[in-house]
Amino acid sequence: MHSMWYRNPSWYVNQTVIVVGGGASGVNVSSQVSPYACKVYLSIRSSLWGGMPMGPVEMKPEISHFMSDDVIFTDGLTVQDVNTIILATGYDLRVPFLEEGGEVIVKPGSNETDKQRLTTNLCYLFPLHKHMFSLLASYPTNALAFIGLLGSPFCRPSDIAQSIYVTSIIINGSLLAPRAELLSELADSKEDLRRRGYDLYYIGHKMVDNSAFDYQEGLIKTLRSKEGLPKQNITFIEPWRRESLDYLSGSLKRGWKRLEALGLAEEWLAGVESEDKWADLMRRVNAWQRDWETVHHLVFPDDILVYS
Repeated sequence: MHSMWYRNPSWYVNQTVIVVGGGASGVNVSSQVSPYACKVYLSIRSSLWGGMPMGPVEMKPEISHFMSDDVIFTDGLTVQDVNTIILATGYDLRVPFLEEGGEVIVKPGSNETDKQRLTTNLCYLFPLHKHMFSLLASYPTNALAFIGLLGSPFCRPSDIAQSIYVTSIIINGSLLAPRAELLSELADSKEDLRRRGYDLYYIGHKMVDNSAFDYQEGLIKTLRSKEGLPKQNITFIEPWRRESLDYLSGSLKRGWKRLEALGLAEEWLAGVESEDKWADLMRRVNAWQRDWETVHHLVFPDDILVYS
């Protein structure tokens, strides 16, 4: 079944479960099910974007094929007597109301731009300026925009930055460069990703190489530089958000679990109410755990795991 139908981990008591997909849904589902199931496997194709799962979850590579009673992985290993497979493999990118009106066409796997209509290859909707504004020539560049297409662990701040960018440009279309310049910028971005080993038509609207914060900041900086927003001496992204990238190694999570095990969590939480204090708490827990691991010569794999 698809993870969209997942509701309750207790449904999988004493089962052998395979969860497929290395994003947030796959990691969360496998972590929640593991205390109830007999055995949980998390199968990923290449990268584990959602952090390391918590609990007794065994990592597996991509599924190769199925036999009558077995699941065979690409490393040749077999799992038998599987009760449930949960597909946390994402969603097709579709815009039905625009497809019905002929503004969007569906071409699975396509990398060819249609001059008359937007194209979705089910992973990527194009051509769009900065993942938002349609660049079709049949209407103004500020006429049709999409907010929230980005795939990123930090998507909510991106949604806010996009909302500010879109509303500012709808109000004042002159903030955008000419269409030809925007198309050239999109082509340059595609080439830059290609040089770094990414296929834009496959990764779609994912923010790679921890670029989400730079993307968000860039939108606001662009508006400020063109007087679409008042100039300010503060960044859009709070420093603690960028610092959070340092927590992807898992030390913050391990530190908090150790605080709970030692019965110290409530003590550390005392007086923590404001956003600044929560940010400071994360810094302190992360540093406390890393110091302890260093003293005890403990080494852990990063929370972002990549299969070669």
